[in-house]
Amino acid sequence: EDFIQTDAAINPGNSGGALIDSQGRLIGINSAIVGPAGGNVGIGFAIPIAMARNVADQLLRYGKVTGGDLGVAVADHPAVMPIGQQAELPAGAMITTVAPGSPARKAGLKPGDVLLAVDGRMVVGAEQLRALLHLLRPGTIAKIAYLHDGNHMVTKLRLTAAEK
Repeated sequence: EDFIQTDAAINPGNSGGALIDSQGRLIGINSAIVGPAGGNVGIGFAIPIAMARNVADQLLRYGKVTGGDLGVAVADHPAVMPIGQQAELPAGAMITTVAPGSPARKAGLKPGDVLLAVDGRMVVGAEQLRALLHLLRPGTIAKIAYLHDGNHMVTKLRLTAAEK
């Protein structure tokens, strides 16, 4: 997930508190701590403020949070590539299936294509792709950069609503 790791103490019951930087700017909302014995000792995690604002905006505007969808199933890349090809291609999310009638199908994306960026934001893996798409509303026209048969390609497509 797209969490911020922090050393700030997060005590049981105070998740949801502000995570600020050294200049007092809000950068995240404290959400969880993982530690050996509970309490406030361990590794803290916060939701980035851009993500929290997006969720709040959607709740205020629409009464619910609905992310965008391409209509693909993906796996991390290059872990799924055959040995010998792993170092040749950049990180991204490899398409494993494309749903019939989906935006991805209409744009010509195919299994084996590697998604590299969404609206200029680099895709590092499958989970990060899902997080990027979740920030975009259904109906948004997204610019998708991808590799197809080793060629860099770019397409634009209209996102549909993500299934729950």
